[in-house]
Amino acid sequence: MLELSHLIWLFLVVFMFHDFEEIVMVEGWVRAKKDIIRQTVPERLMKIIEPSLSMNTAQFAVAVSCVFAVLSAAVILTVTTLSAGTYLPFFLVCLHVMFLHVFMHVGHTVVLRTYTPGVVTAVALVLPYSLYTYD
Repeated sequence: MLELSHLIWLFLVVFMFHDFEEIVMVEGWVRAKKDIIRQTVPERLMKIIEPSLSMNTAQFAVAVSCVFAVLSAAVILTVTTLSAGTYLPFFLVCLHVMFLHVFMHVGHTVVLRTYTPGVVTAVALVLPYSLYTYD
C-alpha cells in the first residue's frame, strides 16, 4: 500500500495525464464535432457553452494551468500538514471534484455518442486513482 503522502502527490500526476489528453485533443475535436454538439445540446445550455467552442489550445492550457495551481496548493498544504490534518478537507474536496469529473466525461461520451477528450484517462486513470484513494 502506498504511503498516504505519496498517494496525495500522485493526485497531481493523474491530473496532468488526464489534462494532457484534453489539451492535446480538445481544439481539433471541437472543430470536428461542433455541429454534433449544437444538435445535441439544448438551446438554453448551448448559450452557456457557446464561448468555449471557440477556445483554442493555448487558452485551454492557461485554464488548466490555473486549476493545476490550485490543486498544487491543495497537495502541498495537505502533505506539509498531514500529521495535523489541517488541509486534508481541502484535498478531499479536490479529490471529490476530480472523481465526479469522471462521470461528466462518461456522460458527454454517452450523450454525444462519440469519443470526448479526456474520457480515456478519466476512466483509465482518474477513476481507479480516486477509488484507491478513497479506500
